[in-house]
Amino acid sequence: MKGNSILHRFTEEIKKDREKLKGKTFLQKLEYYVMYYKIPAIITVAVIAILVSVCYTRSQSKSYGFHADFINASNTISDESFNREFGEIIEIDNDHSIVSIDSSLYIEGTSQQSISSTEKLAGEINSEILDVCIMPQSLFLTYAEEGCYGDLREYLTEEQTETYSDLFVYQNDIPVGIRAENFSKLQDADLYPEEEAPVFGILYNAPHPTECSEFLDYLNS
Repeated sequence: MKGNSILHRFTEEIKKDREKLKGKTFLQKLEYYVMYYKIPAIITVAVIAILVSVCYTRSQSKSYGFHADFINASNTISDESFNREFGEIIEIDNDHSIVSIDSSLYIEGTSQQSISSTEKLAGEINSEILDVCIMPQSLFLTYAEEGCYGDLREYLTEEQTETYSDLFVYQNDIPVGIRAENFSKLQDADLYPEEEAPVFGILYNAPHPTECSEFLDYLNS
């Protein structure tokens, strides 16, 4: 055993404690240990509590089975109907995954809300957790110019391509969006009542491409 090892120092410390406590009563020994080791004990307990909390949080956390953003929606979806209904369609594993549909982001001008929403959207795209985004057409084209949306021909079935081709929105002759003003689910929720049409797009790095095409049909069902 090396003389400067942690185990050696710990052993020597115990020997010193025993020498100090020779002839002491049980209560005196207890008082000594409480006072001498109080701070290390508190730190140890705190560290253990933090580790337990982190492990518990990780065990309870769920990954996205599908995630969509409705940008600049007139209403915020207040219930879980979209999440629940679409989750049932794609048979989501509720023990480990969630369907997340966020209609709280608003991007226009330089308000704090707009800046925060822009940062949140950018973070979701860069983190590859966002599948589908719906936003007014002018804003959609701005993001399309930045290359945020994928070529729909890589995601849609032949039947879907035929169904939605008349509604395609193009960027450099590539279909990247679908005009969604007549989608029944959006109309029922009164999400985009304004004149400018909302556009449906699939992110170029969407982690759940199959679910994206299923979500398209769900919104128009």
